[in-house]
Amino acid sequence: LTNTYVSSLAVSGTTIVAGALENGVIRSTDNGASWTAVNTGLTSPTVLSFAASGSTLFAGTRGGGVFRTSLTGSTTVQAPPEPPASLTQYPNPFSAQTTLEYELPVPQRVRLFILSPLGQTLVTLVDGWQQAGRHSVPADMSGFANGVYMAWLQTGNGTQTTLLRLVR
Repeated sequence: LTNTYVSSLAVSGTTIVAGALENGVIRSTDNGASWTAVNTGLTSPTVLSFAASGSTLFAGTRGGGVFRTSLTGSTTVQAPPEPPASLTQYPNPFSAQTTLEYELPVPQRVRLFILSPLGQTLVTLVDGWQQAGRHSVPADMSGFANGVYMAWLQTGNGTQTTLLRLVR
């Protein structure tokens, strides 16, 4: 196994499984003498970590969810998670008022905050359950000093941030 950046390894008996950053999951059943790619169903070729349970190997991938394969044979895949809500803001820069927009792929709890440059919560714009779809939230920052702030969106699928540039 040469010219491959290996990010993680798992061993069970004479089976070795390597997670490669661009080549997916590679398995050897003869103590590393030969290697075979076992990527059927793998949705992201970037493997970041492994965990083994019995004869099952789980591979954490970048953006592709969790890949599951047998240390000895067949392969199955868990679908990747829903992506986090997308967060945008306009206008940017702005002088007093701005609008934050996000789209939810499924109904879920949403928390949307304006944070100081030090990460302190200055304003809570949304904190509750919302339906799937596009949402628009106005933010009045006329009482704040010039500077860069952060909008932080937390949903059940993850977090998104964007920088807000307040200029007068």
